Amino acid sequence: MAGAQVGFLSDGFLRQAEREAPLAYPLCNRPTGPVDRQGRHRTIVRAGLAPVHASYSVDATKGVPCALEMAGGQHFTSARFSFGGPAFSVRPHGVSSFEMTAPGGDSRAGLLIRRVSGPWRSPEVQAYQDEDMLKLMLRDSPQLLALCSEGTVFVDELTVPLIGSVDLAGVGPNGDVTLVECKLASNPEIRRSIIGQILAYASGLWRMSYEDFDRIFSARLSGMSLADAIRRALGESAPDWPEDQFRANVTDNLAAGCFTLVIAVDRITDELKRIVPYVNTHTVDSLRFLALEVGYVKDGDIEVVLPLTYGQESAGEKQTSRRRTWSVEAYFERLREYGQAPQSFLQAIADFSRENGAVLEGGTGASPSLNARFHIGGEQKTVWSSYFQKSGPSFDLNFEYLRQSIPSDALSECAQIMRSIEHVGPRYASLKPDFGSRPSLPIDPILTQPGATESVKRALLALLEAAPKGG
Repeated sequence: MAGAQVGFLSDGFLRQAEREAPLAYPLCNRPTGPVDRQGRHRTIVRAGLAPVHASYSVDATKGVPCALEMAGGQHFTSARFSFGGPAFSVRPHGVSSFEMTAPGGDSRAGLLIRRVSGPWRSPEVQAYQDEDMLKLMLRDSPQLLALCSEGTVFVDELTVPLIGSVDLAGVGPNGDVTLVECKLASNPEIRRSIIGQILAYASGLWRMSYEDFDRIFSARLSGMSLADAIRRALGESAPDWPEDQFRANVTDNLAAGCFTLVIAVDRITDELKRIVPYVNTHTVDSLRFLALEVGYVKDGDIEVVLPLTYGQESAGEKQTSRRRTWSVEAYFERLREYGQAPQSFLQAIADFSRENGAVLEGGTGASPSLNARFHIGGEQKTVWSSYFQKSGPSFDLNFEYLRQSIPSDALSECAQIMRSIEHVGPRYASLKPDFGSRPSLPIDPILTQPGATESVKRALLALLEAAPKGG
């Protein structure tokens, strides 16, 4: 396979195809199904072990494809074509020719194949074996979820405490969290129960701490931390990936329940099409609800999937306020809701930090947060942060961000001082020997105890005195 021939079909060719396959090919008519404005649909063609990725844009005013882009690899040539017809052909040399309709109706019924110059026919297989097949394909090929950014890591069967196991859970390098439930059209749960199911999983993760979320994710990554998995997925494409901001964003998203929920199906129903925009219109801005239809056909060693996403427009209309940068004042205003004791502790630590050169900054996310950044070794390092968790405001010493700049004996001294505060010891059990974590402490009741504020100041001083001053 030295290259691929990609083009659009003439009216005469379509008439010939209709004569050869009169039952299937009439579905090449222009689509009447809904598509998001300026929607983008992706087609994945695989010949043997060689994948070919194609995507085509849809002109919502005409309902027809207007551009095709083939992203080739070792076996295919990259090209972009513009056209106005309702179908296109992908013809790997010496393999098969695929005729694909525009989105709308059942895309598999409109997919015909033939050996070059042979008769047109339907593919041998036009359905998934079971739901696990759909689930594992999405896990291993996250590019099918076009809504996810490059570097997103997915795991299957993530255990949500007290709820169950969600089919797929993904986290992107920017800290966005995606939950996916997979159902086949033959499963009666595709009607209404799946909606309650995925909302239950979201509620189980809502207000979970980063450490707890990392722990359940790591259990599905053979012990690898979530941050390390993201770093591996990004590879050399993002050498300066800001891990501290990633952790802060994940923490914010968990605290606010800021998730993207996806129902992945082999064939979308009219009922699900109606539910998706309704949920997006009547829920908070931090929640996105989408449906993903992933049509599948196979013939011999060639597989084709046609992913269509529903709901991106209705979800996008409310995303403008999803994330914002909060001011320090906004954080303290929210803190007042939790009473005088947490305010007194945090104000004392904030004042102490400023006196020792820190700059306080509001965080970015769906809810207010606070970061104290110190100049250490020529860089600005976030030494501590505070978030609003399910249990109330937290105080996090960011050991993981400091282990490359501050000697390990100083980090150990800091941790030992913190453990001297009653009830901190069990919380700091999750602190890794290499300091590759950042345990979270509830300010109330742990850090509002008598003497706790002075202990935290001494712990911070142990770090600052050992920090390199140059740079």
